[in-house]
Amino acid sequence: MERIGEVYHIEGSVGESSPLFTVDLPNDEIVLIDLGKMTILSSIGIKNWISWMSMRPENCRLKFYNCPIVILDQASTVLGFLPRATSIESFKAPYLCDNCGAERLLDIKRGAEYEYTTTTAPMKIELPKSILCHKCRNSMEIDFIPERYLIFLKEPRI
Repeated sequence: MERIGEVYHIEGSVGESSPLFTVDLPNDEIVLIDLGKMTILSSIGIKNWISWMSMRPENCRLKFYNCPIVILDQASTVLGFLPRATSIESFKAPYLCDNCGAERLLDIKRGAEYEYTTTTAPMKIELPKSILCHKCRNSMEIDFIPERYLIFLKEPRI
């Protein structure tokens, strides 16, 4: 893990000995974490993630960027994976071309394509149903089920 400015960049596997879990989180601050180069989240990594989140100072807010689909899956299915004072600010949505088999990860951002539930509005999901294939110029379809992977948006965030 590398800290560049005020952003922590996580690379490679997040497992038993991930440097992510050694970060001393400050109290009363917003911490930005870029997961764009994370490759694997092991079962031990999930357990350690939840433990690390539970030790987070009460006023420390975490914002995650460039999250791979595995983070969305865990945030939607594992209790304690994404506590209230944390948020996913952007993620990589997989798209697949049925014609040529090309794959693409599309940047999806909070405030543009999705938003958490608030006290005055329900969650918002407005992902492109299809995009243009960069190889064959046919249509690429979304390659995950938003209703399953974005359940975490139902929980209001700070």
